[in-house]
Amino acid sequence: MPRVSVALFSLFFSLLWAASGCFDDDAATAGEASRPKIAILEFEPVTAKARTSEKGRLASEMLTTAAVHSGRFEVVERRIISRLLEELEFGERGLSYTSAALKVGAMAGAAAIVNGSVAEEDGKTRIDARFIDVESGRILWAGVAMGPSSLSGVSEAATRIFRDLAAFLDAERRQTAPPAAPKADAPSTEISPASASGDAVSPPPPTADTSPG
Repeated sequence: MPRVSVALFSLFFSLLWAASGCFDDDAATAGEASRPKIAILEFEPVTAKARTSEKGRLASEMLTTAAVHSGRFEVVERRIISRLLEELEFGERGLSYTSAALKVGAMAGAAAIVNGSVAEEDGKTRIDARFIDVESGRILWAGVAMGPSSLSGVSEAATRIFRDLAAFLDAERRQTAPPAAPKADAPSTEISPASASGDAVSPPPPTADTSPG
């Protein structure tokens, strides 16, 4: 093979490889952009049994797993959240729980935080979750899930929380989506009565030649 052909062949595949890499990066960026980034804070135990069994930490771990498995969210690693909380407690004291949670969410680059409370009583666990916008501090969604206090029961409750949250976000997206463009009118296919009946249409009679001979 001539040297010029070999060089062109190599250049073609080099450009093809580079282009495919760009396409992959664009696709990955688009996929990440469609998933909101959230930070899940440790839930507050509000009953004695929930505090004794550390249900707040357990619920947060189960909710993190459920959020990741849903494939609908980009979730901040809980280890990062714990580190940011420690830094915040060291630097700023006197913050309320919600204010601290929002600051941690902003520091982690999250668009929203998920926090709430967990209660355990009579062998059942109740999870109250809130989805809060980091920038405005407004509660966008709140949900409740109950189940047995077993590990599987808490896991199922956490899964229901994120299933309901995903359904809410889907409904909000449909409401805010721009209306579809109207379809162009189809060309008229009106058929004349004669054609519809199958009768042949006679051509007009020829006109007589009246010009001087």
